[in-house]
Amino acid sequence: GYKYFLFTYLSSSDVTSIPPAGTKISVTVESVLDGDTLRVHSKQFMKGVYFDLRIAKIDAPEISHGKKEGQFLGEASRDFANRILLGTTLPAVITGISKGRAVGDVKLVMNGAEQYFGEIALESGTAYSVSNDTAYAAAEERAKANKKGIWAQPDRTLLPSVFRDTVGTDKMKPQYTEKGGSASSTGKTGSYAKQPKTNPQGNGKTSVPNYPLQNSFK
Repeated sequence: GYKYFLFTYLSSSDVTSIPPAGTKISVTVESVLDGDTLRVHSKQFMKGVYFDLRIAKIDAPEISHGKKEGQFLGEASRDFANRILLGTTLPAVITGISKGRAVGDVKLVMNGAEQYFGEIALESGTAYSVSNDTAYAAAEERAKANKKGIWAQPDRTLLPSVFRDTVGTDKMKPQYTEKGGSASSTGKTGSYAKQPKTNPQGNGKTSVPNYPLQNSFK
């Protein structure tokens, strides 16, 4: 009810309700806000408090907000994270705090190998690399080589930071928005929370792998 909403809202803005940098905990993904932001909670930290976790080292295409158009494949990027992460309990590492959100990543075990979600998103073509991490850069290059996700139409790629600075201005060209080309949108504008997981297809050329997951610590 009302108290629950207020409590959740405060937990996302009060840094005292966010695990400090260096924390390693198990988190449950309650909802997916976009392709690089999750709302999570943990039994190991302030039980019952939800906080937002911004995935480190990547930047996912922007989704639509109200009358503001979303970025090319923004919805598909969120769908991808939703299908893989929603409702799962995963090991997480917190590396910092930014804009009232925890910054870090969650780790998945796939086919016996551990991998951070940020790297998975890059290799699927549903996010841009924004770090100097060589493994992440290599994952993005593989996506480019295989024309996955956003790289299926390289003329429509645009760093989300640039998109945020130019959206709604004369600098923004139609091809960089969800309505600017052949990309099909899911039509959803809110965050995912306890909804069926989907298999996004993006612009018809875009597909994402169906990862077998083993969600556990090692």
